[in-house]
Amino acid sequence: MTENKKIILILGEPSSGKTSSLRNMPLEETVYIDIDRKSIKSFRDMDKFNQWIKLDYVDHLIPGLEALEKDDECKYIVIDTLSFLMDLYVAQKVDTAADTRSAWSDYKKFYKEIINFAKTSSKSFIFLSHTKTSYNEMEMESKTQAYVQGSLLGKLEADFAVVVYTRKYLNEDGIPKFGFSVNVTKETLHTSVRTPFGMFNEPTLDDNDIMDIFKAIEEY
Repeated sequence: MTENKKIILILGEPSSGKTSSLRNMPLEETVYIDIDRKSIKSFRDMDKFNQWIKLDYVDHLIPGLEALEKDDECKYIVIDTLSFLMDLYVAQKVDTAADTRSAWSDYKKFYKEIINFAKTSSKSFIFLSHTKTSYNEMEMESKTQAYVQGSLLGKLEADFAVVVYTRKYLNEDGIPKFGFSVNVTKETLHTSVRTPFGMFNEPTLDDNDIMDIFKAIEEY
């Protein structure tokens, strides 16, 4: 089976434009899996998703994805956020386990099951994640990475060919705008941003439209 190339990891701090980057997607073909439990819409037409699923139990995720794989109306699947999904696993499976060592091993297996499912799926996947910045004393530098607990920290990005960061900046009129960092520069050297060589000509995109990323993947 050909590996699914349409898998994107979007990293960013809260309120940096992660969820609003979905606004121009074909919402009627998109299933939005909400683990962050959004209390307010991030963009006006958010309620037009094909399905907006609030995930309460981690055990429901894989069976749900298997059902969506058979759904011809679903073309895109969004998981918002991967950070909170793995936190939910810890709360429901690790913190309550008699054998926490075994539970942490199952935690990694759960993550791999999700990633392997996405890589063999016919759907396009978007994983959103919060970030964590930490200082490495041995390398004497700070590193900003996808936030997850346990030994997965710093290892998630290796599973994705396309890792972009949300960026907030002021335009020439001094108005706050949202975009993407898509290539490593001096300013983003401390992050894990990664895209295939030559996919983007510029290091940043001035608009945070996820469909621009999918278009670049298709044209690459």
